[in-house]
Amino acid sequence: MLHRFCDKILPIIGYKIQWLSVDSTFMDRIFLSTIYPNLTGLGLYNVALETARDLFTNTSYFIHIFENQLSSLLIYINEREEPRSSIKDINIFLFTQIFAMFNNLQCLNMDPFSTCDYNQLAFGVSPPNIFSSILLYLRVVVDSYEDCLYLLDGRFNQLNEFNVTICSSDVPSLPLINNQVSKRY
Repeated sequence: MLHRFCDKILPIIGYKIQWLSVDSTFMDRIFLSTIYPNLTGLGLYNVALETARDLFTNTSYFIHIFENQLSSLLIYINEREEPRSSIKDINIFLFTQIFAMFNNLQCLNMDPFSTCDYNQLAFGVSPPNIFSSILLYLRVVVDSYEDCLYLLDGRFNQLNEFNVTICSSDVPSLPLINNQVSKRY
């Protein structure tokens, strides 16, 4: 069935597809079966950490095909038994690479199921230097309140909707948040 879908159907309808949701088991076959000139949204499900790391590197076919095309990206990392430190490191790598590689990204959902156990971002003492002047929607899971504040410090200056799950219940003395919005009428 997959063979027929990829060889016969996708080449005929590929130019009409605007959003594609793909399980990682089939993504290579589906991505390479045709071109998707109108694809602006992509959902990647059950992606293993190693696959995600390889997918979001500069030399990946995935980046070369979609880097200027996608405006919406949903990625769900498959939960497996991995050392916690490597999970957090790879999550930060993915987050950084996504903003470095996808020039037109307006919507990023890194955790569609809001679980604290696996897909969380923990920036620590030296957070990556990332920004986007066109990101409108962001959904992530972070390790701490400080990680949340890092994302709200102005680096996403067009952000309209921010959905965050904060995993840590340890909240030190809360710092004053002094973000001002100036609008000219």
